[in-house]
Amino acid sequence: EELAKKVAEVASCLVDEELVKQSREQIQKATEETVKAEEAANYAIQDARRTVSARQAETKDNETMLQELTDLQQRVDVARSEVVKQNRLCSSVDHRLHALQIVEKVADEIARSEEQVARMAELVAKAVASDPDAVTSESLQQAEETAMALYKKVKSQSGELDSHLSSRDEARREAARKLNERLRSVLQKCEDAHASLRSHGQKLAIRNAMADCLQKVTETEAAVKSAREAEEAFQKATKEAEGVQAESATMTSLEAANKEANSIINNSKSVLAVKRIFLKRQELSTSEQEELEQLQKRLDDSTQQLLESKKVVSDRQHEVIKRELSGKLQEVQKMFEAYRGKAAGLEAGPESSKAGSDLRSLGRALTDLDRLAMSRLSARYRDSDHASEKSILKEVEDMKVELEKWHKQLEDLEVKGLTQKLIQESFELVDVLEKKLERTEEVVAPLSDDPQDVSAMVFLQAIVQALQRSFVRLGQSPETAVTQMIHEDKVVEEKFVSAMRALQELQVDESNPSVCLFSEEELKAAYRVCDKTEVTKSKFLDYFKARYVCVNLVTMTDQPAVKGSKTIKKLAVHEILEALGSEAQKDEASGLLRVKVREKDGKEGYVTLESINGTTFIKTILPHQVMMTTVEVAVEEMAEALTSTAKQLDSKMRGNNGPLPDIKAEVTKLRPRIAQVQQTLNGLKKKVSTAKKLLAEIEEKESTRKQEAMDRYEAERMINSAKDLMDLVRPMISEVIPAAESLKAADTTSSCTIQELVKSQTALENLYQAIVDLRQKL
Repeated sequence: EELAKKVAEVASCLVDEELVKQSREQIQKATEETVKAEEAANYAIQDARRTVSARQAETKDNETMLQELTDLQQRVDVARSEVVKQNRLCSSVDHRLHALQIVEKVADEIARSEEQVARMAELVAKAVASDPDAVTSESLQQAEETAMALYKKVKSQSGELDSHLSSRDEARREAARKLNERLRSVLQKCEDAHASLRSHGQKLAIRNAMADCLQKVTETEAAVKSAREAEEAFQKATKEAEGVQAESATMTSLEAANKEANSIINNSKSVLAVKRIFLKRQELSTSEQEELEQLQKRLDDSTQQLLESKKVVSDRQHEVIKRELSGKLQEVQKMFEAYRGKAAGLEAGPESSKAGSDLRSLGRALTDLDRLAMSRLSARYRDSDHASEKSILKEVEDMKVELEKWHKQLEDLEVKGLTQKLIQESFELVDVLEKKLERTEEVVAPLSDDPQDVSAMVFLQAIVQALQRSFVRLGQSPETAVTQMIHEDKVVEEKFVSAMRALQELQVDESNPSVCLFSEEELKAAYRVCDKTEVTKSKFLDYFKARYVCVNLVTMTDQPAVKGSKTIKKLAVHEILEALGSEAQKDEASGLLRVKVREKDGKEGYVTLESINGTTFIKTILPHQVMMTTVEVAVEEMAEALTSTAKQLDSKMRGNNGPLPDIKAEVTKLRPRIAQVQQTLNGLKKKVSTAKKLLAEIEEKESTRKQEAMDRYEAERMINSAKDLMDLVRPMISEVIPAAESLKAADTTSSCTIQELVKSQTALENLYQAIVDLRQKL
């Protein structure tokens, strides 16, 4: 018994209440101590059982002793039960600890829910006790949603706790049973708060519905009041006879006010009907029911007042409408009478346009009268037997028919005028095209397909390039260098030819100026290329200006630097530019080469020669290439103009097959003129193509002129040198050979001496050496 008590004492810290308070190490130590105490107790219990059993066997005849031993056996069993109980407690430590942790987590959630429910209950109590006007439906709805979310959360916790209550684990069931009462209390508070909010929300909905009804009734009364004021103004205008215009204005205001009041009354009735259905489902107090009935009565009274007002002014309003419509009808009739006189002699032209404007004004006036009649005369009047009103409506309809006829007449005149206009435009298009062809022919006229003229143009270009090299060599400007050819501000042909024949850059051998590359006739032909009659100084100097042609789209700017400069214009491809500076300038920021140029319209600016990636924007062009480019651009523009004109004429014919049939016949008459333009353009194209081909052939031929001239000059010089050498050798041959031949034929016994033979041999050797030297030089 002492050992069993010791086991209970050691295991007392392993009960549920103490278990959650200890650390893992403390629990482990207590478990080990309990196991040791349990082993000692079990050994003692087994020993006691054996001892008691042995004594019972020894004293089985002594009942008194047996009874005492039985009591001792029971005490041993009780101690055994206590040890077994503590053994179960010790062996279930981990399991019970896990179950307690799970339940403890639920307990923490329940504790938080208790706090939230307490705060929510406090807030709900304040909201319910506060001024109803200070509580909005939005805030109340938000509070209900919060309460419902909290209720769902607590309900979820209740379901989780029920799962613990139905667990087979006794420790978990016991812990969950303790928490169940707390959770039920929290759940009841949530339900009470939600019910309180729902009741308060119902009251707020009733108050809002009553407020909406009151607002609609108030709006109705204000609208009816405005209608009554408009009625008083109308009656005052009719009584004081202020005129049809004033009566019409007040009547329009009255109709607008009545229409607005009717609309508001209908809307208010609908709103009150819907709100009454809603409030009928609610529990209204007696005062609220009385208030609702009072609002309905106010709405009915306002409706009745409006009906009475309409009835009072109905007859007087009818008289005003008659006077108003009659006045408008007279105005329109006067306009109709005025237009009838114009319509009789109307013809196509400016008068028809003016008539169209008058007819539109007449149509607007008639439309206004028709709308006024339809708005003023209700269906009741239009269907009744009021002869005056019906006569007005009939006259309006007759005017509409007549107006439609005039519209048809004007349409026919407009079609006729449009036909004349389109035909005139077509002829003007062809006239413009023919004038453009004349200008193109003027541009192409200087271009010749005669080989002599083209050759002369190439000669002039070579002469200009040679002169430009001489300017650099002499360090002179073109104005100074050509002074010797000028007389009275004109270039003299003789001086030009003389100067060119003496120009070093035009010599076959520039180091020994003696032979010019061009003949006198070729130089004169080059001079005549400048002008057929006489060449002015300015025109001649114009050949030495550097020019560029745009080969890719590029921008002209106002500053040499690209960054910060403003665009002057976008240059088109094939556009010719005149250089204004001697050399290109480098933009240090971008690394681009820029030149200052002037375009055809006189605008000056800076253009990039080439991009960083190698794209060329502008390149230099020679004078004869300038002319060729100008001609090609003019021919290309002429071809585009011809195509555009043909398309426009085709569109005029295709688009007018119906109402304008006369256009096709008139425009067809222009086809021969278009064909003649096409034929002339084809001839110009052929001329340009032939000239380009001929120019290319002559340029290729002239590119070898200087080399061929140098070759001819050198060959001639070599031949002359050989002739000179032969002139030196021939006397020696005529002297030495006959003497040697006579010595060779002489007899050895003759008077031929050794000295003569030696002299002849020496002369032959000298002659041989002279021939060898001549061959080497050749």
